[in-house]
Amino acid sequence: MRLLLAAAWLLASFPLHAQQRVYAVASIIGDRVLVVAADAGVGSNLDRNRKEFYELKSPALDNGAVIAMDDALRKAAPGAKSLLLGVSARALRDVQSRALDEGGAVKPLVDAIRPVAQQAGATHLVLALKNRDDARIRSPDGLIGLGKLEGLGFYIDNVMKMENRETGESTQGFVAPFAYFRVLLVDLSSGAVVSEQVVREAQAVANQKAAIAWDALAPEQKVEMLQQMVRAALLGCVPALLGKG
Repeated sequence: MRLLLAAAWLLASFPLHAQQRVYAVASIIGDRVLVVAADAGVGSNLDRNRKEFYELKSPALDNGAVIAMDDALRKAAPGAKSLLLGVSARALRDVQSRALDEGGAVKPLVDAIRPVAQQAGATHLVLALKNRDDARIRSPDGLIGLGKLEGLGFYIDNVMKMENRETGESTQGFVAPFAYFRVLLVDLSSGAVVSEQVVREAQAVANQKAAIAWDALAPEQKVEMLQQMVRAALLGCVPALLGKG
């Protein structure tokens, strides 16, 4: 009996951080892309950009995000176990849209995914979800852009003059792939968000040979640039999410 009591006391006093974490990894950012056409009109603080969502038939963007987070986890926390969750971003679209409209509340989304992650045996959840914020597009002249961006997509400006610093040539307009999302680390036992990283990536691309700004990138280049942008951002922010950055 004394031996059993001693063992129970030892387990109870064993530090929680020494217990092995099991991370469930999920992404709900890639169900569709947003195309934003800039409206350069003045005289109003309202976001007057034209916006249109395009449904994606393939889960490739979410799958790529999950793989990137898993790769980053393995590097930042060698030996930690991870579980890749196939969460449907489409099924949670309405919940996520309401959360964005309400200022980015994450509890409804965490509550929707938490039971599945716990049932899989995870102790923590690493979740990529959409974020909405001001357009901050990198260009040779600094940050540019109007209105709000969210999730993954492309910002188009058909008016702004862009100059190639190397050749001196100029072109009118640009297209900018963007990735606006958040990455959460959630303690599944309590549902509390332990830490968070915010990703705001957008890069202006101009092409003197393109007749219109949208054609500055070929279709395959648009997809590839989005995938690379998401992966690079996740590889950079997941270690910081775990406190190892």
